[in-house]
Parts: sequence; structure tokens; C-alpha cells
Amino acid sequence: MRPLTPKEKRLLILFLALVFIVGNLIGLPWLSDQQKKLSRQLVDLRSQQEVATSWLGEKALWTERKAWLDAHQPKLVSSGDASSDFLKLLQDTARQNKIKIVDQKLLEPEKHPGYEAISVRMTVNGNMEAIARWLSAIQQPDKFHAVLKFNLKREGEGDNMRCDLDLARWYAPPS
Repeated sequence: MRPLTPKEKRLLILFLALVFIVGNLIGLPWLSDQQKKLSRQLVDLRSQQEVATSWLGEKALWTERKAWLDAHQPKLVSSGDASSDFLKLLQDTARQNKIKIVDQKLLEPEKHPGYEAISVRMTVNGNMEAIARWLSAIQQPDKFHAVLKFNLKREGEGDNMRCDLDLARWYAPPS
């Protein structure tokens, strides 16, 4: 192999400089994008770390709540029996509060990771005070009842109201 002439050396240096410049023109924006992406990921991870740290700070509270749920939440034996019992309870308490049930329908039981739900869709009529008293009576924490949907409208003249609502009772998942 013969040695390079001065002209070939200049061309080689020029070619390598050109490759270096083109490489930088292509590589620097890519590196900049990667740095921005990693910065965003770092911000997200720090945010997740703060949330996790706050959850760890509340561990005793949530452990206590879990123990209370385990001790008090009813277990679902039969969804059919539970549905009829829940519907009967709602009917009886509505009657006690002088609320007229216009329509009622059992909904499909739902399974969730932490609980199972038995739901009822109802339309009731009554005065505002009676409906509020009824909802307050059935929606106590230790009863595991919840109002999932609620729509209240005035029914004609006077203080009579029409209330469309979905109610649920939550049961502990099977062990």
C-alpha cells in the first residue's frame, strides 16, 4: 500500500470532517429528543415516588380500615337471596318513610376486585324531606349501601318529587 499524497490526505480529512458534521446534524436532534423524553420520565417517576411515599405514610390508617371491612362487610352467599333481601329492605324503608315506589328493577350482580355489588334501579315519588330521610337511613357506612345514580325532579305542583336512582349493596368478595 502506497502512502497517501498530500491532496488525498486533504480529501480524507475533508471527508472525515464532513462525516463528523453530518453525523452531528443527524445525531444531536435525536440525542436532544432522548434527553427530553428521559427528563419527562424522570418527572413522572418522581411524582409516582411522592405518591407511593404518601401511601406508605398512611399505611396504618388503611390497614385499620381493611381490618374494619374484613370484620363488618357482609359475605355474599347467594346473589338471588341477596337481591331479594335488598329489594325488600328498600321497599320496607320506603313504605315507612311514606314514599311511593313507581318502578323497580333488579340489575345484574357485578363482581369487582375488592367487592361484589347487588344493584336495584328504582323510581320513587314523595316529598323532598321524606326522600332525603329515606336515603339517609339506607345509606349508612355500616350497611354497605350506596347510591350509584341519582336524578331528582319536581313532579307537578307542590312539594312532590320524582327520584330515579340506582342503589347498590356491597359484599365482600369470596375468600
